[in-house]
Amino acid sequence: MKIYKIFKRLLEKYWCFILYGLQRKHYARKVIDKAKESFKVVLITGFVFLLVVAFLVGGAIYTTSPVFCKSCHVMVPYYNDWNTSTHSSIGCVTCHIEPGFMNQVLGRARTAIYIIRFFLAGSGNIGTSKPSNNVCLQCHIAEKRVTAAGDLIIPHPLHVTKMELTCLECHSNLVHHRPKGAKKSVVPMETCLTCHNGKKATDRCDACHTEKAYPASHKRPDWLKVHGALSKTENCNECHGWRPDWCSECHQKKPASHIGRWRTNHRFKVAPDRKNCLACHKTQFCVRCHGVMP
Repeated sequence: MKIYKIFKRLLEKYWCFILYGLQRKHYARKVIDKAKESFKVVLITGFVFLLVVAFLVGGAIYTTSPVFCKSCHVMVPYYNDWNTSTHSSIGCVTCHIEPGFMNQVLGRARTAIYIIRFFLAGSGNIGTSKPSNNVCLQCHIAEKRVTAAGDLIIPHPLHVTKMELTCLECHSNLVHHRPKGAKKSVVPMETCLTCHNGKKATDRCDACHTEKAYPASHKRPDWLKVHGALSKTENCNECHGWRPDWCSECHQKKPASHIGRWRTNHRFKVAPDRKNCLACHKTQFCVRCHGVMP
């Protein structure tokens, strides 16, 4: 009611000014009396109008805030991801709605429809659209060619401009869907290998890694034979830890040598170092045919 009283006092002063002007210009008394009678109507109408404007503006501001998104239990996990991300100072609509006034209006209308449909039908998408490159490029530039630490070659112009990849194809865990406990949004190597598989794009380590490249031990001609023993002294996880099935990818397949007349000729291959067989086979495997360990 305090706001109403202030508004009334201001309007009274303005109305008195109008009446004074009417009297000085010698308007008919009937007109002046009519103006006095309409004061209450103008007062109530103006106050209601201000309330509507305040409601619409306040509602627009509130519904664009992350707190509004958090009010729905479905969005709580996404809010928590955002709140602990590097983008926690940027509101949801800044990223999830295309830049531009009309895009903002249409985007919020679509979001309202999604929400209504979700609660009425119990299905559908309650969220907003995924950020496009136009959204990301409001703050970032696509000219980066190497990481800040200088350990990775990342030619963004090639990926974004020439190949027309979306930012989210690589940075899918930038804000949401980060591994549990992860503070930074590091692009997982599995994502890189969807293209860098040796066919679509090169799979050479030194194409991206400026420091790791190929260790000297990996260039030994007998690397495939000795890597099992060297794995006890070298830290394989430093490069390969990102992929738990790195070893099993090879060790679950038959080696290239085990084809053709391998059963007949394998004794010539294993004679120099029979221990190499134990990388895959247990002692009992040989005993099944030989009766004893040869």
